[in-house]
Amino acid sequence: MSSLSQQPYEVQIPDFYLGGNDPVNDILDVIVKFAGGQRWVGSFITFDRALSDMKDGKETGEYANGTYFWISDMILIERVVPELIHAAIRDLLDRECFEQAFLFCDPASDDDFEIYDPPLRIPLTEEGKKAWAESSSPPDQGEGDG
Repeated sequence: MSSLSQQPYEVQIPDFYLGGNDPVNDILDVIVKFAGGQRWVGSFITFDRALSDMKDGKETGEYANGTYFWISDMILIERVVPELIHAAIRDLLDRECFEQAFLFCDPASDDDFEIYDPPLRIPLTEEGKKAWAESSSPPDQGEGDG
């Protein structure tokens, strides 16, 4: 198993994402920060949002007039909600696919993530809280509800 799958992690979302969005027609970039200090970013997008963007492309000309859709580090998800985001991340880690689905954030790119400072954090699962409690530096459990 990859070393990442053994580390506790927290899921961070941008400070401007305060919920209230349509969870079945949404897109959300998240940072996964591991206890070892590594940060990875991925974009969770719903099927409805991808189809909507393709439909818009037919009018705007984007995506070859709406004939395809693509974004970097895209993870299709049924609904953009904390439970499904955590489940997807855990599954990707368990299946050793996480590093292909997410993009590693070079520590030198900290300026690119000002919108995450201070980050809202998707509350950890009970398993995640226990793992962080056993690590050397538990996360701040901010007020994110994703």
